[in-house]
Amino acid sequence: MAKVITKDIDFGYKKINKNIKKIRKKPYVKVGFIEGKKGNKLHKNSNGLNVAEVAALNEFGSMTNIYSTEYGTVIGIPSRPFMRSTFDENFNKWHKAYNDFALYFLLGDVSLNKQLLMIGEMLKKDIKHKIMNHNFASNSPITIKAKGSSHPLIDTKQMLNSVQYKSYPGGNKE
Repeated sequence: MAKVITKDIDFGYKKINKNIKKIRKKPYVKVGFIEGKKGNKLHKNSNGLNVAEVAALNEFGSMTNIYSTEYGTVIGIPSRPFMRSTFDENFNKWHKAYNDFALYFLLGDVSLNKQLLMIGEMLKKDIKHKIMNHNFASNSPITIKAKGSSHPLIDTKQMLNSVQYKSYPGGNKE
C-alpha cells in the first residue's frame, strides 16, 4: 500500500483571521479639534473661548454672538461650514480609501495602527485644505480692521494648526 502524505499549507488564512478579529473591535479615527490636544487651548483672540468653541461658532454660525473690538461691535458670525462641506465633498474619496486600506490590512500588508494614521492624516489634510482655500462668507469690515485680514477662518492660524486626529485601534474600549 502506498503511503499518502498530506501537507497543510497556510496561504495567509491565519493572518487574515487574526486581522478580522481586530476589525471586529471597530477601530476608528477622530478628526477635528480633539479634547486634550490643541482643541481645548484658549484661542488667542476670542474672549476666553477655546479653539474647538471658535471652530464650532464658525462651522455653524451664531446670530447671538456679540462682541466688541476697539473698532466697533460685531453682531453675529456667519456659518462657514468647513467641516461639513469637507465631509460632503470628500466622502466618496474617503470611502474608497477606507476600503482599499481595509484590504491591505486584512492581507497583512500594513498594520492597523499605520492604516488609522494614514486615514487620520488624509482627513486632517482635507479639512486644512478647505480652511485655506474655500471662499467663505467675508469678514465684516470691523473684523477686518481688528484682525488685519479679510480671509475668514485664518488670523493667527491657531485654528488651522489645531486640526488633529486621534486613532482608536481598540474601538470604543479605549
